[in-house]
Amino acid sequence: MKEELIEIIKKGPSFYKKWRAKNPNEELDFSNADLSGLNLYDLNIRDKEQYYILDLSGSNFSNSNLEGAVLRLINLENSDFSNANLINSSFAKSNCCNCKFNGSNLTKSSFARGKISNSNFENSILDYSDFTASEMLNLNLKNASLLNINLPEFNSFQFQDLGLDPFFLLTCQNILSIKKDSLELLKPKFSEILEILSKGYVVEHWKYYDAQNTFIGKSTRKVDFISDLIKDGKYDNFLSKVNFLVNYYSRPSITEISELSININKELIKFLKDNPGEIYNIHWREFEFIIAELLSFYGWKVEITSPSKDGGYDMIGIYKDMAGINHNWLIECKKWSKENMVGVDVVRSLYGVKSDLKFGNALLATTSNFTKGAKDFKLSRYDLELKDYNDIIDWIKQYRKNDY
Repeated sequence: MKEELIEIIKKGPSFYKKWRAKNPNEELDFSNADLSGLNLYDLNIRDKEQYYILDLSGSNFSNSNLEGAVLRLINLENSDFSNANLINSSFAKSNCCNCKFNGSNLTKSSFARGKISNSNFENSILDYSDFTASEMLNLNLKNASLLNINLPEFNSFQFQDLGLDPFFLLTCQNILSIKKDSLELLKPKFSEILEILSKGYVVEHWKYYDAQNTFIGKSTRKVDFISDLIKDGKYDNFLSKVNFLVNYYSRPSITEISELSININKELIKFLKDNPGEIYNIHWREFEFIIAELLSFYGWKVEITSPSKDGGYDMIGIYKDMAGINHNWLIECKKWSKENMVGVDVVRSLYGVKSDLKFGNALLATTSNFTKGAKDFKLSRYDLELKDYNDIIDWIKQYRKNDY
């Protein structure tokens, strides 16, 4: 049956459609087949009530040769193209969601206006491909090659028409582990993301047409994406990638990193006011940014260290008292589960670093609590502060209290 199926589909979409009507339950196995030059694009056979020409969902094309194949307007959801030769193939306007493309060669392929969300492109070659799909969230791009890939232009998007999330790159799994040369070539695209992040909003463009489809004007509106992102509970992955990109591409000063994150941190702190327990679900790096923002609100000047630097502390703070005297602080943050209490060894270590660096004071902030030994260690030391979950939540509740 497999050989018969392969010969049928080579004859074209009309032959396949007739065969499928007679064999609706047959497994669609095209693995290891030579289907180079296959063309399934024929609008004449599309049913009027159907968007796609053919339904090939769940097909197995693994290890097959589909070089130059035309698979436009096809429903290929949940199909397996792993280790396939897909050079110069076209998936334009097709549904390729939840597909396996891992290990495949997709050089000069096209996904224009198609759907590829939740698909696996691990170890695939996407060089010179058209990646302007209309739906492309949560992709796995681990170790993928994206040299000279064609990506959507964020600033010119008609969101109403395309429905594409302009930050799809930040929803990708393993986006930070794609090949280094590809990561460097994506710098302009990530720069656009960082620029929008610094504003705290995106702009939607809307075009208006009359009954004769004549363009009559357009309007724009600001969309506050940060608060929506946080409400949806997606901030953990998103923010860790943002912070990575800031460090990888911009390499700004520590102060500039904190400034770039301020719009995001404001919304996150606002969210945590109403949902304090969600602090356990945020990324550890974002917890550091939250502490920095809270201390800044209370008059501190704070500089955060690089995430790759582990000198026994996470940030440096300077606080000016009522008499105008500056006090310098070493600050360590521990985003730990409530069951994992901070012990005396951690507190003693921070205090030792403070002494070695000749800082005046030390502060340890945690989402957990402190053991009795840690609290006893602090009792005789005026230059040491310990802030646990309840203290952090109190800070959050007081943050910009009159601004909301």
